[in-house]
Formats: sequence, structure tokens, C-alpha cells
Amino acid sequence: MQTKKHTILLHCFKQVLLIACVLISAKLSAQDIFVPEIISFEGEQVNSQWSADSKSELQVSKRHFKHGNQSLKWTWEQKGILELDQNINFTPFNPEAVDKSIPTFCFWVYNETPKNEKITVQFATDTTVNCEFKFGLNYKGWRAAWVAFERDMKGTPVTSMNKMKIIAPENTSGSLYFDHIMLCTPADSRWNTPDYQVPFVNAKTKNHWLVLYKSSLNKPKQKLGILTDKLIKGIQVINKRYTKSVIKKVKVTDKLMNQIRKDYAKYKISRSEDQITGENIWFCRFSEIYRPYTKEWKNYFNKHNKGFKKYTKLMYDVACAYNQTDNVEYKSELEELFFNLSDHLIDQGWAEGSANGTVHHLGYSMRTYYSAYFLMRGSLIKTKRLDQAQKAMEWYSGVKEIYAPFHGKGMSIDAFNTSVMGRLASILILEDSPEKVRYLNAYIAWINNGLEYAPGLEDSFKVDGSVFHHGNNYPAYATGGYDGATAMVYFFSRTPFHISQEGHRILKESLLKTRLFCNKETWPLSMSGRHPKGTGKLNPIHYGLMALAGTPDGKEKIDPEMASAYLRLAKGKKSSKWVKTFEKKGFKAENDPQGNWTMNYAALGIHRRDNWSVTAQGHSRYLWAAEHYIGANYYGRYMKHGQVQILCGDKKVSNFTSGFEPKGWDWNKFPGTTAIHLPIDELEANILNVDQVTGYEEMLISDEAFAGALSHEGNNGLWAMKLHEHDKYNGSLRANKSAFFFDNRIVLLGSNIENNNQKYETATTLFQNHLKNKEDEILFNGKFISQFPYNWTGENKKATTLTDLVGNSYYIPSQYNVKIEKKLQHSKDQKKKTPNQGNFASAIISHGKAPQKSEYEYAILVQDKGQYISSFAKQMKKNKKAPYLLLQKDSKAHIVFDRASNSTGYVLFEENTKLTKGDITSISAPALVMISKNNNKAKLSLCDPDLHLYEGAADVVIENGKRKERSVYSRDWYKNESKTSKIRITIKGEWSLQPNEYCKLLESNSDNTTLEFSCQHGLTREVELQKK
Repeated sequence: MQTKKHTILLHCFKQVLLIACVLISAKLSAQDIFVPEIISFEGEQVNSQWSADSKSELQVSKRHFKHGNQSLKWTWEQKGILELDQNINFTPFNPEAVDKSIPTFCFWVYNETPKNEKITVQFATDTTVNCEFKFGLNYKGWRAAWVAFERDMKGTPVTSMNKMKIIAPENTSGSLYFDHIMLCTPADSRWNTPDYQVPFVNAKTKNHWLVLYKSSLNKPKQKLGILTDKLIKGIQVINKRYTKSVIKKVKVTDKLMNQIRKDYAKYKISRSEDQITGENIWFCRFSEIYRPYTKEWKNYFNKHNKGFKKYTKLMYDVACAYNQTDNVEYKSELEELFFNLSDHLIDQGWAEGSANGTVHHLGYSMRTYYSAYFLMRGSLIKTKRLDQAQKAMEWYSGVKEIYAPFHGKGMSIDAFNTSVMGRLASILILEDSPEKVRYLNAYIAWINNGLEYAPGLEDSFKVDGSVFHHGNNYPAYATGGYDGATAMVYFFSRTPFHISQEGHRILKESLLKTRLFCNKETWPLSMSGRHPKGTGKLNPIHYGLMALAGTPDGKEKIDPEMASAYLRLAKGKKSSKWVKTFEKKGFKAENDPQGNWTMNYAALGIHRRDNWSVTAQGHSRYLWAAEHYIGANYYGRYMKHGQVQILCGDKKVSNFTSGFEPKGWDWNKFPGTTAIHLPIDELEANILNVDQVTGYEEMLISDEAFAGALSHEGNNGLWAMKLHEHDKYNGSLRANKSAFFFDNRIVLLGSNIENNNQKYETATTLFQNHLKNKEDEILFNGKFISQFPYNWTGENKKATTLTDLVGNSYYIPSQYNVKIEKKLQHSKDQKKKTPNQGNFASAIISHGKAPQKSEYEYAILVQDKGQYISSFAKQMKKNKKAPYLLLQKDSKAHIVFDRASNSTGYVLFEENTKLTKGDITSISAPALVMISKNNNKAKLSLCDPDLHLYEGAADVVIENGKRKERSVYSRDWYKNESKTSKIRITIKGEWSLQPNEYCKLLESNSDNTTLEFSCQHGLTREVELQKK
């Protein structure tokens, strides 16, 4: 009875669906963009501007359509000609224009019968042919091309072109359907994509998204091996892990089936003989071609239910349901729905060899595409659809890139994020064979190379734990990349195909470093890239997967270090699926990390005690200050101007427990930064398209190489930078900045602060905290301030003490102009530019307008809660009891002595042979140094923060007396390896050196000892010294 009921329901559903498709087919055009620049064919007759030779036939057709409800059908005999008499409106590319788009021809062509032939598309002025290209016809379905006039076509385009001709092949007859033709439209020069139809397009591209055609040509060089039982079992393990990873657990019920049917019906798929039609399916990036014509271009297809990503998500949902039901009728129906969806998708142009104009950043839209086909592998084999599906997966994943020689170590973090899973699926879906084994071995070699340390600013992994994208350490992209990288290490662990020990180790160390600058999961605002929302965070699952993968050397099945990290990060979370597993095996959560670390590929210092953390970050001539896109981070210009952010909180630590709130946030006042405080509209980034290497984006670098941090004994440390803002905005702003970290004490110094801005105040921000309640109190010179609004400005005769809303206390010596406020702040949303507001407390040291040789000094007692700051201030009055002593603060050096640790930190901004403060008498190059003493022993740490990606003067271009804005990607040093530098340091007294591979003793006598350090990658070098 149940079987009969389901059969009747299925039959009724199909009938209703067929009727619905017929009734609403006339409405398909309602959601298309209609502008004069898009040639469509919606009339009853062919427009008179179109003509053909006498042996050809032209007609409008409803049989296939890509725009509206109709297309232009051209039926030809040999050498047939289709002609359009219309001004092409070609405008040559102007490299000086604000927009760096290039003039491009765009069209869609449907072919019912594949032919190993080509049509020729010509553009002419009257009877003179100016330029042309050929378009291959060996396919069935829709195909598109974006062909740039000046770069991709043969000949020379001219502005007078007024005809387009399409010439049929010489030796065959046939029919083609044309639609959505754009004769000449601006297109981003980076993204035209070559494919089987137009392999010559953008031929020099090396962009990893666009090299699908080049990758498809690669052939394996490894010999076929033998398919052994051990290899088969290894593949089975990988298959099982992969399947468990990608399948979504669902309970297949009538309710779920009805939802799937409802979602499926939206696409109006119907079959007629050997043809299939339905709603057009578009890749989201194709809508970028509409940018000049409508404000609705962004995410246009996704908004109107025509997006590829949503469509393939439905395929995935169908596949998951199919794999988790034993109901025969359900399985039959789901299988049929999947095949219809798949066949329609292929007909829409999503097939082997097709790029549909552009596929840039396609990986972000294709995650469920690969999973859906992989999960339906059995049905694809049964219906002989596997080969077509696998070849499409192979094409879009670009998996044959793994057969090409590696051009250097590392690979894009985007590939780890969006490519590795799809590439693996396109291999695993194959039936077991020696060829599959060869494929897997090549794939593993590619992953291993990708995990190696990459040179310069290239993606992805750096020796200090940084993960690069867009030429900088970028946690938001790293987190996505970790999804794929950790999955690969886990999937292949304890199989014959395991990841290399070195690659495994590098990934592990990177993850362990990530958990240090994040607290608990949240990363600081300075590391937020173009998304300063305060919500960016790591994913504990990555640590769990690495724990399950075992140790890099393979000796332990569960990695103890990763299991402990996972337990700290995941416990209490809904996603904590392995907590009980690890605890039952005796693993315990690690304590909150304690110590000091550096990441100078990010110009970053990290300092942690208890459950709080502090990060200090800058920028340099290698590393940008902030990233701005259209619609992202309009106001975060000062994010890396020396931001010193404390992440703290009694409960779960985050940016929000530490004082941040985006509504009302004053974007001038990132804590620790020195900046010109501008009105919000003047702070807004002027985002330009500066060259053809980039789009509309801004990533400004300095001309100063000195920015970074030093760690001493892994416990204390310091950070410093020479700040010089880019000339695009306030290029006269300069400052020497430093921060010294000793346990819970931070000493912050600034000198040589200058700029010529006479209109607005320059200031160094101590803190900015969101007020949850107006009455929330700060502690000012021993008095609680609950008053709101509140404003105090002045120079105290005594030192100023403050405790902010989150418990950090501040000591400011008497000579500084301090401003303290509690007020309603008016700001703007960093993405939408819409006004917002919020109540905040803040404190700054004002340097006035157009300061010259200004400076600052203050200290922070982290999480002091106001308990000890008064006694700290009293102790600072007496040199013999002062917690710290300021020994030097000028253009040459910042030097601080910390009494409790008996340590002295040196920020040496210049080569200096006449140092008189502290133990150092001479330094041969700018450096960071810290020395601690214990009886007759000493520890000396030294760091050259300059990454030395190139030498000599800064790579700047001066235009009209100012540094010109240039893309960081355009720099010829971008891929350079960090060079080794030699720094000589002379210290007072006679010392012997314990053996050290990075340091050698040059001279030692009763007066002085000279050491030479070998430095690279901004890493700290540390030595032990013995007093003679």
C-alpha cells in the first residue's frame, strides 16, 4: 500500500511540474537585465540589422535561450555568413583612466551537434576587416566567451568598426543559437578565461583560477604502478573519511522530500525528445559584466535564484538524501531529480572544457558541486554518466595541474580552501586502477609542495607561522585554507599516501601559532584584513583533525599537543565532537598559553599571561597597513599604525569583551596607534583601480623597513616600528614607536612624531572602550568616573593614572596632554558607510596640530583592575624603586630597563657606534635587542626586523613630488626569498659565548665583547653569555 501511494504521488508531482513549466515559461525573462548594450532576441522577427547569405536561414527560436525567452537561430551551409550592421562602439584601452577595464566582446552560443570545426568572428569597418577570432564548436550545449579586442584578437581594432560577421566552417553545415551578445563592454582584464572554445584568451595569465585550460593539457610523467591490496585498502580508508566529511546527515521524510521537490520546481526543468530546458544557471561572477549598466549587478544571479552555487547546493541535498534512505520510491525519485539537475547543468555550459566567459574565484561556489557528484558515484556508473561527470570535475578543479612541474614552493591559500577537496573528489570518484594510484601519488606530491615555506610575500606558509594571502598574514583566508589542509593531512594519515612529515609539521606549527595570537578563538582587530568586524576567529575542528592525524613522524596515532589545544578551544562548544574521545584516552586541555612570541612576516608581537593577550602590529615597506575594497573597510586606515590591543575578559575572551563595538567606533582611535584624527568622511579610503594587476582595492605600504618584534627567552619581548604614512593621504606623518613587554607591564614609547597637517589633531590612543551602560565607571587618578558625558583635558602636575572599563590600568608621566572622554560617538559602518552611534570611553595623548619632534611615554598594567596602579605611580617617582627606567628615547634608540626581570630592551632605529645607555656600545645595523642578567650569566636576544626581500633604498616611484600609489602585487621583489643579514653588536665587559649556530664571537677583552649574528626572516636569535 505504501509503495502504491508513493508511486501515485510521484506521478502527480511530475504532471503538476510539467504544467507549471509550460504556464510560467513566458515569465522567464522577468529577472534578466535588459539594457541596450545586451543584444537579445525577444521580438517576433529577426531585427533588420541582422542578415545572412542566401544559403543561410535566420529565425528567432524558443528552443534554447540564455537571455529572455528566445535566441537567434542561424542555419548555414558551408562558408555561410551571418552579419550584423551596427556600430561596435569600440573604445581603446586607456592606461591613464581611473577604470583599468579593457574593451571586450561577449556572447553565448548553443550548439546541438558537436563538430570539430570553428566559426570565425570578425569586426569590420564597412568592408575592411579590422580584427577577428575563432570559436570552437566541438561541444553540445551553451558556451560563452569573453574576448578582449586589443589583447586576444588578431588584427587591430579601431573606433570606426560598424559590422560584425560570423563565418561558418568551410566543410560542414549546421545550426547555432546566439544570445546575450555584448559587442563591446568594459571587463576586468584579469578575469577573461581561456577554454576549449577560445584557448587564446588571456593567454599569459598565471592566475590559479584561470589556468584550467593549461592544466588540462598536462600529462602524467610517472609510470603506472601495481594496484596492490595495501593500496586498495588505503584508498578505501580515504574514501570512507572523505565521505564522512562531505555528507550531511539528514532524516529522509515526506517533509524533506516535499522541500526538495519545491526547490527543484523553481528551476522549471523539462525534457523534450533529446533536449532539456529550464531556468538559466549562471556563475555569480558573470554579473560583473553588468557593472557599468546597473547598480544591481553584484550577486545579481544569486538574488534571483539563478546562481550556480545555490543550484549545486540542491544537487548536494538530493545526493545526501539519496545516500541516507532505504525507501525504494524515494531513491528512484531522488536519482531522477539528480540526473535532471545534472543534465540541465551540463546543457547550461557546466561541462568539460567550458569556462563560460570567466571562472575567477569559482572555488568558492563549487564546494557542493564536487560532493554531490562524488556521493552519486554509484548511480553515475550505473547510467554511464560517470565519465562525463568526472571529466567536468577534473576540468573545473584544475586537478591536472598536479602533473605540471612545480615552479617554486607553496601555493595559494585559496587552493587549500577551495580546490583541494574538489580535486581529490575528481580522483576518488574514479574506479580503482593503477591510473588512480598514479593520480593520488601526484596529488600528494602537489599537496606536500603546497605546504612548504613559500618565498617572499607568496602564499601560503611562512617560517614564523604566518599564513599569507594578498601579500600579508591573513587569518581570515588562513582559516578557510586550514579547512582543506587539515582535511588532507587527516584523510591520508596512516595510509600509503600520507602527507610528508615536513608538510605535516609546518601545518601543525602554523596552527599552534594561530592559537597564540587568537584569544580564545578571536583574532585581534589589526589582523582583520578588510573585515574589521571583530568577529573573525579560528576553528577548533582544525586542531581536532590534526590530533586525529597523529604526530608528523607517525609514531603516535593521536598528536598529544594538538589534542590538548583542541580540548582547550573546543570544550563547551556544540562542535566539540571529539572532546569525549580525547578525554577517554587521557588527554587534558592545555592551560592558556603563557609567554611571548613574534611573527615578523606580520610585523607582530604577541604577549600572554593568565587568560589575557596583547598584540602589537605595524606595517613596513613590505607589508601593507590596511586592506580596503569597495564595500569593505572604508575607514580602517590606521589598523596597523602600531595598534596595541589587549584581549581580555572574565568569561570567554573576544574583541567585544575587550571594549570593541562597531556601532559608534571612532576609526581614528585604535589603541596604541599614532594618527591624525580626521572627520569620518575624510578618513574614508579613496579606493582606486591603480593598474591591471589589481582591481578596485587599496593596500598601501610604507617606505620604512623597520617594523617587527623580538621575543626574549620566550617570556618577555618588545615590538617597534618606524611609522611613515603613505603620501596618498598624510605622507608627512612620521613616528618612531615601541612597546616593551615585561610580565603584566607594557612600556610604550613614541618619538620624532611629526606631520604638517595644520587642520586636525595628531594623537596616540591609549584605549577606546564601549560603554554598555552610560554609568559604567573608569578610574581616573584614584576617582571613579560614572558621569556621562564626561570630558577632561590637561597636563597633570603629577603623573596621570587611569583604569579603563575592562580592567587595564595606565600610567602617564606628567608632561603629556591627556584627553579623557565618556560620550556618545557618531561614526559610520565600515562596509555600508551608513551612520551609526554608540557610547564610549576613551583616552588619548594629544600631540596637537602639525606636531614636530613630539613624543609620548606611558605604561600599562594589564588586568590590574585598578589595584596596583597608584603604588606603581608612587614607585615611579624614585629611580631606585621605579618598576622601569627610561634610559633613552630619541630618533636613534628607545631603551628601557625593567627592574623585576633585570632586563633591558633596546630598539635601535639606526646603526650606531656611540651608544652610551645600557650594556650595548655599538650596533652595525638597526636591530631589536633584549639582555637579561643573572649573576655572571646573561641572555642576549637580537632580531633584525627587516625582512630583506630587497636591499637599498625603498621601492618607490615619485610622481609630482609624492610617492605614487602602486599595487603590492606589481613589485618585482614580491616573490623574493628573505636574505640573510649580518649584524655586529658590541657589549660592555668580557664575555664568553655558548655554542650557537647563528652567532659567533669576533672579539672579547676586558672592556668589550663583539658578536656577529646571522639573521633571516625577522626571527629572534638568542645566545647565552658567561662573564669571564
